[in-house]
Amino acid sequence: MKTPDPEASQLIETIRRAFADCPQPTDQNIVPGDPYDDWEAVNVYKAYRGATWQDIVSNLEHFRFEPIGFLTTDARRYFLQGYMIACICDAEEADVLCDGILYELTPPQPGDRSFEFWKSDFDNLTNPMTRAQREAVLEYLRYDYAGSDKYGREKIAPLVEFWEVFAKQA
Repeated sequence: MKTPDPEASQLIETIRRAFADCPQPTDQNIVPGDPYDDWEAVNVYKAYRGATWQDIVSNLEHFRFEPIGFLTTDARRYFLQGYMIACICDAEEADVLCDGILYELTPPQPGDRSFEFWKSDFDNLTNPMTRAQREAVLEYLRYDYAGSDKYGREKIAPLVEFWEVFAKQA
């Protein structure tokens, strides 16, 4: 993991403070339902069982290819801080986790396939967030995506605009 620059270090501290009270999920709340009903879910369950968000940062190789979407919304909210920090510290090493975060933080749009399901999932992930957590997410998006050309600013601008409004609603 690379040593973050001063701006990144400040953002990491903002994220840590914002999510400090976010409860770690119990082993029974890592994946929805019985993890042994699905081979991918069981792999995710085994990877995250007993893990902390700090484990993601310190052991990125173990977590980076585990699908975020298999986690419960409570588990995704808790581990989000680790994902964001890992991507800030070393986006190249974090690899697809950075893409997964962007996807998780993008609200579904009417007309999207299975809109009602994904809207409910997104709301369950984001509505419980405190104002500080929402603002930390917004700052992460501004830092890690809006300033880069990986996805193109024109594609990320609506997401940042959404979070600018959403952060103030808590």
